[in-house]
Amino acid sequence: MAAGVMGAGAGAVCSATALIDSGADTGGGPPGWQRLFGWPQGGVFGIKGRPAGSPHRMNIVGELEQVLAALEAAQVDYALCGGFALAAYGIVRATVDIDFLAEETSLPKIEQALTGLGFRRESKPLRFQQEQLIMERFFKPDAESEEFLVVDVLLVGELTRKAWDSRRVLKTNLGLVKVVSPGGLIEMKSLRGSGQDLDDIKRLKELQ
Repeated sequence: MAAGVMGAGAGAVCSATALIDSGADTGGGPPGWQRLFGWPQGGVFGIKGRPAGSPHRMNIVGELEQVLAALEAAQVDYALCGGFALAAYGIVRATVDIDFLAEETSLPKIEQALTGLGFRRESKPLRFQQEQLIMERFFKPDAESEEFLVVDVLLVGELTRKAWDSRRVLKTNLGLVKVVSPGGLIEMKSLRGSGQDLDDIKRLKELQ
């Protein structure tokens, strides 16, 4: 299955049926794609700082579903590039936010879509790699969990253009989801090179 996913060209639709049936390795969480975007409340996608059994936890998977639906309704081209992108390829680890790539020209539509879901935009973008990487951050408070859900939008630029061009569409039980390719994720994670990034790169290379 890994070879089949990697072999698809940018924009291709890749079936995840084999992952559903095989119970692919998810790094300690429930097996298989079918649970990948359907973790029970208190699962590995729970918000940091809350015990696993806490009744007051933000449902980040449910929030992801709403965000993706809003982006599709606004006809925004995007590509997941964070923890949920890893999950799309069977590499599951704890994540507390939603990260995706998008063109700067899409920002007005993105802001309108996320504002409609209760998000607010940070007043200034975050800049990295000598200002070659620009990230717009949106956040939404959750009254019950007292946590903030963060959506980070990394704007496509010179350092991320190749990863952006590698994006493809995967079939999931949330519908069709646009994701940066494993090779593109490796390139993006190599820019930062943290311990977690190096671990993720190792797992991604196993797919190639």
